Formats: sequence, structure tokens, C-alpha cells
Amino acid sequence: MSVTFQLHEIGSLLSWIEQQGKAGEKAVSYTIKDIKSRAPGWVATETSAVYNIKKSEITPAKTEEGKDKKAVSVYTSGETLATMSIVYTGRTLTPIHFSMTPKKPSRQRTGSKRAIPGKMINFAGAGSDVGMVPVFKEYRIGYEVIRGRRMEATGKREWSRPFLAPVKAGSDKYIVFQRKGKNRTEMYSTRTVSVPQMIGAKRVYDKIDKRIMEATEQRLQHHLDRFAPK
Repeated sequence: MSVTFQLHEIGSLLSWIEQQGKAGEKAVSYTIKDIKSRAPGWVATETSAVYNIKKSEITPAKTEEGKDKKAVSVYTSGETLATMSIVYTGRTLTPIHFSMTPKKPSRQRTGSKRAIPGKMINFAGAGSDVGMVPVFKEYRIGYEVIRGRRMEATGKREWSRPFLAPVKAGSDKYIVFQRKGKNRTEMYSTRTVSVPQMIGAKRVYDKIDKRIMEATEQRLQHHLDRFAPK
């Protein structure tokens, strides 16, 4: 998934820049560098104002080897105002990114037990066919994607009730899973939205787009004042 920002309706601006000669060329070069470096901060601010996600998860940064992958990647290209673009790409995120509660599964027992197949497992003696295990109370998983709108993890209706399980064996990080069918190993993580989807929402995208356009004009004027012949 991706979303792209580009300058638009700048025909008159480009004509005006051409009239500035060498000073205009320098001003454009510095302006593009400014926008490419500052835009991620603007994007993070506007997005986190609407969506309940940390700015640090929207702002691209180098990660240490072995750490989790970032929720988003940003690519910039173009050396002119007409070709400059900022592209955000990213995967859909799990509820853990949106103030998910609880952080770990409830281990409260109901007082009941249920039988599960126990062949080759030593539940009550070698070779037991059935094992009796505790039944834990069901728990609800909540999270908040859009600020002020708390919701419950429901997942796909035809699949099992959502539950928390480690991201991988031995991990202390839990995310929401569902099972499809009776096979215990056939687990799928529940997903929400991606960073590009959040950024691409009209009320977010329009504010970012406006900010980039206004900043471009301001930075151009600033650099022209620096390089214009005195």
C-alpha cells in the first residue's frame, strides 16, 4: 500500500522561477531539500492528530538489526518542483499499535475443565488419550484506531473469537489472532489499517498537501532572498 505527495497546479510558479535565472535554480534546489527533510514531520503531526498512533511509528527511521520492521517507509525522488514526489509505503498494522488492551491474555479460571486429545502427551500417565485442562474466562480485546473511537476486536465472523498470543515462540509481545477451522496451528493475525491508508484519508491528506504547498512557496521566497543579486 502506498500514498504519494506531489506539487500540483504550479505552472505559474515554475514560470516565475524561470525568470529568476541562476538565483531561481539555486532556490529550487535548496527548497526541494527542505521539503524532503521536513515533510515526514508534518505528515506525522497531522496523522497522529486524527489517528491514535505515535509519531515515532509514522516517522521513518533506521532500525537496529534484529528489531521489528518499521510500520512505514518513505521514498523521495525528483530534483525539480515538477518531478519531486514523496511516497509512503507500509503494511497493515495489528491492534497493538493503537493502545490495545489487555496487553496479555487473561488467565482467570472459570473453575471448569475441558478434555483435549492427549495421545502421546503425558497428562495423567504415559499414553493418556485425553487430558483435562482448565477453562479460562473469555476476555474482550479493545483498541482505538481513530482518536476517541474505542472499538472491540471482532475479526472475521466465520473464524474463531479473537485471542492474544505471542508474535512468535518465546516472545513477550502479544498480538491478536484468530483461527480458521479446528486446526490449532492455522492462526492468522488480525489487522487494522496501514500508515498509507491513514495518511491518504481525505481529512489528513488535504492538510498535509496544503502544508507542503505553503511551505514550498515560503522556502522558495526565503532562498530567493538569499541568492538574488543585491
